[in-house]
Amino acid sequence: MAYRWCKEVAGGDSMKHIYKHPVGHEMFLERGSLTMTNAEWDESVSVPVSQNGLREMGEYLIALSKCEHTAADYDEQAGITIANALLRDLLDNNHRVVRSAHIESSIRKLLTIKHHERAIHGFAKAMVNVIEVGLKNMPRDAE
Repeated sequence: MAYRWCKEVAGGDSMKHIYKHPVGHEMFLERGSLTMTNAEWDESVSVPVSQNGLREMGEYLIALSKCEHTAADYDEQAGITIANALLRDLLDNNHRVVRSAHIESSIRKLLTIKHHERAIHGFAKAMVNVIEVGLKNMPRDAE
């Protein structure tokens, strides 16, 4: 009986859709693997996860869902969203003038947010993550 329930919840041998963010990020569960993807960018990452790992993650997410969030917390998330949109715009355009306009527009948006210090913090955090990944994957010069 428990096996049948687990098979239904986890999607059996196929991927089970478990979460979709309004901007397009999605999460899927497959036996032994948790996959997060951004369908718009066609990028994904999968991590192995055990039953105990799923239980620990679930408990952690439930605890987070009960936390009080301030307006400043939401403004930080807005900064992350602005950074993600800017990165997408920069990747879609090769013209320096257009890229500069997108950067300026993003900065103006950040400054209109009530807790703009927190929004800028979120923006910077998102940008640094992308820069770190880019540097890590940058081709090395032959020695």
